[in-house]
Amino acid sequence: MIAKMELSKTFQELKNDSSIIIVSHIIAGLKDIDSFVLLHNGRVVLNKIGEEARTIGGFRAIFEDGTIVKNDVHGLSGRILNGSRLQRIEPVTPEDIIYERLTREIGASADSGG
Repeated sequence: MIAKMELSKTFQELKNDSSIIIVSHIIAGLKDIDSFVLLHNGRVVLNKIGEEARTIGGFRAIFEDGTIVKNDVHGLSGRILNGSRLQRIEPVTPEDIIYERLTREIGASADSGG
């Protein structure tokens, strides 16, 4: 239910920038995903297959100096050991990935006049 609410908020935000958004077959809680495909204007903008599809998500660590470390445990621990102060760690969800990729695609379409 929470994932659906988050996804709904994500697409409501995107709706302000784009006229049509279609999402099909997002099923939360599946352990074994064979592929994750995201289309925008009939074009594949994200295609993760096999192990890449099973590891969708992760974390984002934000440090006080503004540095962001994504999905890199060794990089995160190295920065902490070197004295960087960790501000917060956030989960990265499939909805975040969809939102970021579509936002990037919509921005690129607007910049190119399409």
